[in-house]
Amino acid sequence: MRQERITCARLSHMQIRSYRGQAPKHAKEFSYLSERIRITAPFHLDFTVDDGVELGLSLDLDRTLGRIVCRHFSMSQIMQGKEITGTEIRDVAIATLIRYGGDDMIKVRGTDGRWLPLSGAGRAFAPAEGRERAEVVADAAVIYAVSALTERAPLKLVADRLGVSQSTATRLVSSARLDGLLNDG
Repeated sequence: MRQERITCARLSHMQIRSYRGQAPKHAKEFSYLSERIRITAPFHLDFTVDDGVELGLSLDLDRTLGRIVCRHFSMSQIMQGKEITGTEIRDVAIATLIRYGGDDMIKVRGTDGRWLPLSGAGRAFAPAEGRERAEVVADAAVIYAVSALTERAPLKLVADRLGVSQSTATRLVSSARLDGLLNDG
């Protein structure tokens, strides 16, 4: 279970003060899309944001949609003299919260064979330069698949993690599809 204090993250107009994520006892860890991607689902997140607002989310992998989704959301106001209004509800960016959960729910096996949580996966992939193309294409497929699960910009993430241009990232992902490493269409 990762627990940390986040003081700079913003949810639209709300600032996250603390965050805790954990898998319930009935959660399962399983491989998904690749033997290099493991997901623990379902997963629960608790956030405390500005002015005593507490948020709770239950996340799960929706295999039909091919991504992590919010199955349950709760919002409570613990301070006296305050209430939850439509403005506060509209300020909650569910997709941003799902990305936090994805960082805990997903593990990837990097170039060196180590398993890392998605939050630490930036160092899991060696730069493309000087490596065998097949190995780089396999890494591109894993990065792309994980970014799609958490609704991040997949080609940008491939380019950033492998130290290549956006056009090279596009070619690597195309090669991964041709090689049968991605089946996302």
